[in-house]
This record gives sequence, structure tokens and C-alpha cells, in this order.
Amino acid sequence: MKNVVITGCAGFVGSWICEKALKENYNVIGIDNLSSNVNYTPKDVDFYNLDVNSDITNILNKADAIVHASAYAELRHNWDNPLQREKLFYNNEMATRNVLENMPDVPIIFLSSASVYGSLSLKEKEIALTEDKAVPELCESPYAASKLACEAYVATWAFKKKIPWYSLRLVNQVGARSHRGVITDFAKMVNEKNHIHAADNGQQRKNWVSVEDTAEAIIYLLKSYQNTPSGIYNVTSDERWSWKDIVCIMKEVYIEKNPECKNIFTLTHEDKIAGSIGDPINLYVSGEKLKKYFNCERSVEKSVRDALNFINWGSK
Repeated sequence: MKNVVITGCAGFVGSWICEKALKENYNVIGIDNLSSNVNYTPKDVDFYNLDVNSDITNILNKADAIVHASAYAELRHNWDNPLQREKLFYNNEMATRNVLENMPDVPIIFLSSASVYGSLSLKEKEIALTEDKAVPELCESPYAASKLACEAYVATWAFKKKIPWYSLRLVNQVGARSHRGVITDFAKMVNEKNHIHAADNGQQRKNWVSVEDTAEAIIYLLKSYQNTPSGIYNVTSDERWSWKDIVCIMKEVYIEKNPECKNIFTLTHEDKIAGSIGDPINLYVSGEKLKKYFNCERSVEKSVRDALNFINWGSK
């Protein structure tokens, strides 16, 4: 049985990776400081409540492979004040370097973000579609810049150590245990004001992926790293959804549980086409490199419903 260390094991994506790894009979060692105020770590994980920037050398030395999933995942308020950017630097760049400095010579999988491709700019209204256009000039948030920097760290250390490495650029993840993002934001708006207000006019459609598909792609890499070239991979699907599509599912689920309710909430939006700064763009590349090895095919609609049921949406 191989040992896999998973940082960020208590969070949304990390807990799914742990669950899938346990089912494949890996001995899972998890590290998380619980800064997201959730703990979805499966009970059979050997869990360490630690900051990734602390002395974790002895834990990492147990690993036959490492999945680095921990991060400060605040995409929207990076420019609000310097403290936000300090958190990004500490939890993303410094933490990644600490893992790399102290890990043994084993494969590493780093969870990056499609935000490195930029977003739909109000000024240029350009969409970057290929990974060769992922340059710092297109990073519109410190969060995206931190992920791009971490990719460079991982590649550099892997070259020095001569180890397999993978940076997986994730798009919108959806499924049970989701505790941030569009779905939870909209649900909170309804609970507080019976109203949803969106930042754009709903014409922008983004790629979405079931978190289970992402977790299984990672398990696939753990199994096949000897035959899978190291490098940067997009983890995406052929499904493209706007926030209006998400709202339609929210209405359907609510009415299914409350047939007597017809007017659930009011809805307004901005008269513009623009994603939030740092949001993943319309990345319509269907997996590109990773598609040879793994196809993301789970229904996004089912995953949206799973996310809604997890937060008890529509239950009274």
C-alpha cells in the first residue's frame, strides 16, 4: 500500500481526493490548518491539524506521492487591502515552497487554477483559450499570479529533484461539500434577502467540472505517473454554464421540495459582460493534454444538485 500525503485535506476538493484515494487502498495522510472553518476529512485519514508552512518534514517523509491542494482560495477581493495579498503569498507561494523544500524525491501533483488564463476583461474583451497564452500579463488578480508562481516553483524543484510533477489547472468545481462560490453565494443572498444580484448579464458561459471527476483524475495520475508526461494539464469538460443556468436549477430544486412556492426570489444583474476579477474564463479546451488520460464526463447538473442538497437548499 502506498502512502499519499494530501495538503488541504479538510476542504472541498481535498476531501474528495482523500475519499477516492482511500477507496483505492492508499494510506492517506492529511494536513490542514482548518482555516476555511470546515473539516470534511474522511475518518480513515491520518490527519494532522497543522499549517503547511510549519515543520512538516517528518510527515512528508512518509509519502510515496504528494497532492498539494491547500491554498488561500480568495479570488474576488485580492485588491481590497494588502492583508489579502499577504495571505495569498503566505498560504500559496510560501506554503508551496515549504512543501517542495522538505518533501522527499516523490511525484507531486499541484492543484492550480484556470484563473491564470485571465478573465473576460472590460477593456479588451479578449478570451485566452490556450495554455501558451497563460502569461503574467493576463493574470488579473494576485490569486491567479500566486497560482502561476506556484506552478513555476513546482516545475523548478521537480527539474532539480528529477521527480514526476503535474500542475492541474482547475475550472469551476461543483458537487457536495462545496462551501464557497456562485452556488453558495446565491443561496446566502436568497436566505438573507430573498433576492439574487449577479455581476454580469449572464451571457458569459464558463466551464464546470464535477469535483468527483477532478478527484478521480488525480487518482489516475497517482497510478499512472510512470506513463504520463510531467507538465501542466487543464482539467475541464465540454459543459459550459452561465450563472443563469445555475439559477434555473436552483429554482427547479426549490420547487421540487416546495411545490406550493412559485415566486422564490427576485433577480437582478448588471448590464455588462464581465467575470469577477480572477474568475476562470471561457476555457473551452475539453481537457487538452489530460483528455488523453482522463475524460471529465459526470453531469454538471447532477453535481449542482448535489451541491444544493448538501447545503439543504429548499428545505424548511
